[in-house]
Amino acid sequence: MNTFLGKSRSARYLIALALTFSTLAITPAHAADTTFNCGGTGTYTVTDAGVLTTAQGCTGDLVIDSSVLSIAAGALSGLANLESVVIPDSVVSMGNVTFQQNRSLRSVTLGSGLTEIPGQAFYNNFGAGISEITFSSSTNLKTIKGSAFVGAKWKSLIVPNGVETIEGAAFGSNGYLIDLRLPLSMISLDDAALVGTTQLTKVCYLGTNTTVIEAIIANGKTVGCVTTPKNLVTKNHPHLSIAKLPKKVTDHQNSTIRNACLEVSDRCDGLSFGILQGCFKKAIELRGNNFKVR
Repeated sequence: MNTFLGKSRSARYLIALALTFSTLAITPAHAADTTFNCGGTGTYTVTDAGVLTTAQGCTGDLVIDSSVLSIAAGALSGLANLESVVIPDSVVSMGNVTFQQNRSLRSVTLGSGLTEIPGQAFYNNFGAGISEITFSSSTNLKTIKGSAFVGAKWKSLIVPNGVETIEGAAFGSNGYLIDLRLPLSMISLDDAALVGTTQLTKVCYLGTNTTVIEAIIANGKTVGCVTTPKNLVTKNHPHLSIAKLPKKVTDHQNSTIRNACLEVSDRCDGLSFGILQGCFKKAIELRGNNFKVR
C-alpha cells in the first residue's frame, strides 16, 4: 500500500513538473528594444510596443521609422545638431517637451496620425528657429497645446482645416510671423495664444465663431486677411519664377520681377506655381513703375 502511495505521489510530481516546463516553453520571451541610427553615431531607441523612448547624438535630417507609434515625453529634446524631423503617419501621440531645446531645428513635417501637438512640444528652439512646418494633407490634428511652438521663426502659417483648439502661447515669441490663417473648424483660441508675435497685426479667419473672433481681438490683433495674389513663387524655388515668366518680359526685367514676387511671397505660405500673373500685378503695385511688362 505504501509503495502504491509513493508511486502515486511521484507520478503527480512528474505531471506537475511537466506542466511547469510546458508553460515555460510557450511563454514568449520579451522582445528586445530596437536601435535606429539618426546621423553620424547618433541613435534612438524604440520598444517592442512602438514607443520611441530615448535618443542620443542625432544630427542633420531625421526621418523617424514607421514602426514608431508614439514618442515619449522629452525623448528627442536637447539634440543640438538636429536640423529637421519627419514624423511618420504611424505616430499617433507624443509626450510633452518632445523636441524641446533643439537649437538647430529648422524644419518639421507632421504625419496624419497625430490628433494633438502636446504642450511645449517644440518649445524654446531659439537659435536657428523652426522656419518651416508641413502638415499632412490628410491630417487629423485637432488640438495645439500650450507653448507648443514657442520661439518658432516662420513668417507665414496656415493652420490646417480640422484644428479646433489652440492653447495659450502656442505660437508665442515669434517675432517673424506676419501672416496667420485659421481654419473654419476653429472653436477655441486662447486669449494669449499669440503672445510675443510682435509683427503680426491681422489674423485671417473667415469663420463666424464669435469665441474665436473675440480671442483674436483679445490677442491684440484685428480680424482680416492679408491681400496677396493666389499663385506665388517661394524662395525655395526661385528658378520656377523664371521658367514661368511670360515671353514678352525682357531678360533685364527677370531679376526685378523675380525679386518683387519673392518679396510678396514672404507674406504667404508656399502656394501653387501655376500662374504668376497675379504675382506680377502685386509686384508692380509694390515697386511702382520701375519696370513694365510689355
